[in-house]
Amino acid sequence: TARNEYPKAINAGLEICRRLGMSLPASPTLLDIVWNIGQVMWKLRGRTDEELASLPRMTDERAVRLIRIMTAMNSGAYVTQPYLWPILISRTFILTLRHGRGPTHALRFAWFGTALCAVGAYRTAVRFSRLSTRLMDAPDGAAFLPKLHHAMGQFLAHWREPMTRSAEWCRTGVILGERVEDAEFTGYCHMGWAKASLEAGTPLGEVRKTCLNALETIRAAGQRGTEVMHRPTLDAVETLMGLVPLPENIARDQGEGASLSNAQNGFRLLDKARLVCFFRKQGPLSLGDDLLRVTTIGLPATFYFSIAHYFAALGWLLAVRAPGASPWAKAVGLLRVWRIRWTLSRWGRSCPQNFEHRALLVEAEWLRTLGRRSRAIRRYEQAVAAAREYGFVQDAALASELMAEVHFEAGDEKGGLTHLLSALEGYAAWGAGAKVEDLRARHSRRLG
Repeated sequence: TARNEYPKAINAGLEICRRLGMSLPASPTLLDIVWNIGQVMWKLRGRTDEELASLPRMTDERAVRLIRIMTAMNSGAYVTQPYLWPILISRTFILTLRHGRGPTHALRFAWFGTALCAVGAYRTAVRFSRLSTRLMDAPDGAAFLPKLHHAMGQFLAHWREPMTRSAEWCRTGVILGERVEDAEFTGYCHMGWAKASLEAGTPLGEVRKTCLNALETIRAAGQRGTEVMHRPTLDAVETLMGLVPLPENIARDQGEGASLSNAQNGFRLLDKARLVCFFRKQGPLSLGDDLLRVTTIGLPATFYFSIAHYFAALGWLLAVRAPGASPWAKAVGLLRVWRIRWTLSRWGRSCPQNFEHRALLVEAEWLRTLGRRSRAIRRYEQAVAAAREYGFVQDAALASELMAEVHFEAGDEKGGLTHLLSALEGYAAWGAGAKVEDLRARHSRRLG
C-alpha cells in the first residue's frame, strides 16, 4: 500500500485473511455493506460509551493479526474497491467488540464513524468520532495517530465542526505522520490539509503554498496515485489566481478519467466543476451527473462528497438557464436540483457553519431559475451573510456576483453594481486574480 499498488495489496490481504479464517467477499455488493454494518449495530445494542471505552486488552493473536492486515488494506480498498472498504471496517470493529482493545482501538471508532457517514447515518457517527478523540492519547496507539487524524480531518469533523477544524486535523496528521514515519498517511493528510484550506476560504496564496508542499511530500513517498488525486486542486488554485490560463474546454469532459479510479476521477471532476461554477461556464448536465456518481462511490462520507453536491447543483441550474437548453434538459436538471436541495438543507440544519450558506445559495439559484426574483434576492442576501459569518469569502463573493446578475436582469443597474463591487472585493481578498479579471471583462461597460 505504501507504493500505491493497491490491487496487489488487496489481493494479498484477502488471501492472508482467508488463511487466518476470515472470509471476505472479493466483489462485495451494497447488500454486503448493509449486512456487515447491521451486524455491528446489533452487537452494539445496549452498550454504553463507558463500556466501549474500557474494553479489556486484546490477547487473541489471530484477532490482532487480522486487524492489522485489514487496517493495512483499508486505504487501498477505499480507492480501488469502495464497496470492500466499509466491510473491512465492520469486520475489524466486530473483532474489537469480541476480543477487546488494541493499539488501533481509537482508530476503530473513527473508521466505523466514517462507514456510518458513507451510508448517511451522520448523527450516529458523531458518537464514534467522539469516542475516538477520547481514546486517541492511548500510549500504545501513537503509530496509528496519522490514520486517526486523516479520518477526522477528511471524513468526520466537517459534519459537526467548522471546515477550518478539518484543515487543522489534517495539518496535525502531517506532523504526527512524519514523527512515526508513516509516509502514506503523511501524504494523505498533507493533501487533505491543502484541500480543506481551499474549501474553508483560506487565501489562495496560502493554499497554493500548502498544495506545493503537499506535492513534495507525496512525491517523496512515491505515492503516484495520491499525486493524481492532488494535482487537480493545485491546478484549480493556480487557475483562479491567474498563474495558468483557464482551459478552453473546461466545461466539457473529454474522457480524461477513463483510466482513473472513482476516487481519482472524483477529485478531477470536483475541481473541474469548481472552475465551471466560479467562471460561469455552461456545461452539460452530464458533468454534474458524473461528479456525483464518482464521488458517491469513490469519495463517500468525505467533505469532497458534500461539496460535490453544491457544485453539481449550481452547475445544473446554470445549464438549465442556458438559452439553448431544451425543455427536456430543463426538466431533468430541475428534478436533479430539487432532490439535492433537500440534502443540502438537511446538512445545513445539522452543521450550519459549513453548509447553511451553500444550501441558501442553491435555494436562491433555484428560485431565480423559477422566476421568483424577490424571494431569490432574499436568499442571496442570507447566503452572503451566512458565508461571511463563517469565513467562506469565496462563496460570499459568488453569491454577491449571482445577486448582481439578478438585479441587472431586472434592470436595476444601481443595485446590481453594488453587489458586483462587493463580489470583486471578495474575490480580490481571496486572491482570485483571474476571477477578478474575468468579472471586470464581462462587466467592463458598467465598471467603466
